[in-house]
Amino acid sequence: MFTDGRKRSMFTDGRKTCPRGPLWIIEFVWAHRMMDIQQVVDPSSWPDVGSQPLSVEDPWRLRVSSAQVYSIVKSRDMQHFERVLNFLEDTHRLLPSLVAPIKHMKVMFGLKTLLIMWMLRERRGMVETVCKISKFFPSKLPQYQDQCSQHEMFLMRKNHVEFKALAQTLAMDKDKREDHIKNHMEEQYGEHYAQKVEDRLLHYLQQLETVLPGDTHIDKILKKESPVTEEEKLLLEVITSDSKNIAATLKKPLHCDVALCRRATIPQSSAHGKNGMESSKLSGSVLHVSASKDLHESMEAKTSLQNPPVVLQRGGG
Repeated sequence: MFTDGRKRSMFTDGRKTCPRGPLWIIEFVWAHRMMDIQQVVDPSSWPDVGSQPLSVEDPWRLRVSSAQVYSIVKSRDMQHFERVLNFLEDTHRLLPSLVAPIKHMKVMFGLKTLLIMWMLRERRGMVETVCKISKFFPSKLPQYQDQCSQHEMFLMRKNHVEFKALAQTLAMDKDKREDHIKNHMEEQYGEHYAQKVEDRLLHYLQQLETVLPGDTHIDKILKKESPVTEEEKLLLEVITSDSKNIAATLKKPLHCDVALCRRATIPQSSAHGKNGMESSKLSGSVLHVSASKDLHESMEAKTSLQNPPVVLQRGGG
């Protein structure tokens, strides 16, 4: 048996490349919907998945990234919503037929509208807001052009045009913006709307999980007759130390090791500079993965928005 000190050094030895143990644990917990990872990962110490392109052949990256983006939306961390959009764009290019294009567009549209309305509510600068509106709602949608029916493309363009016109008006007219914030924003784009967007994102991430290899890295270790590396030995010892409650066992190395592991990857010369800042961009995001029952209840909940864009009323889930 490894002592606690041995566990800590195996995960966090700053003289070596930061081991992937915490990432593999997050992958395992996310894939098996075992627990609320918010209880495991310190919000300010999320481990980095690296900058390599996402690939189905590298499923742990997709799983950990899925957990991250769900965390951002679940916690309504609007400042990092663009990370979610980038992830959805990357996975759509990687797996364009994962879901119907109209469903992918609904998730993207919902996230973009929430972000723009947040910028308006926060009274962000007019130029910044208008530029973001133009970026998010272009006149053409080439990524869906040859994948949808004419009716679906019509709905997509219609919703983009109508929301773009509304958002630009609110960005440039202070009186209309203040009236909309006071009298309409919560009803049309408030928490009820945000929950619907979250549900759609969760459904998308669950569909993504179905095309990934069934075994996580820890699953593969469990199937081996004997572990190969020292890190595998540690993970196996952690996992099997309490077979009745693996989730509780997995908390132990993460709580004490993720922050140190993350710091070990930041060069001392740039710890307070640009690289250090970039490597900790996800600080403050909270991963909140519900248990299996809660996830299914969230996905299956049937709610209707009082005054949603038409694309959130038609075209399926």
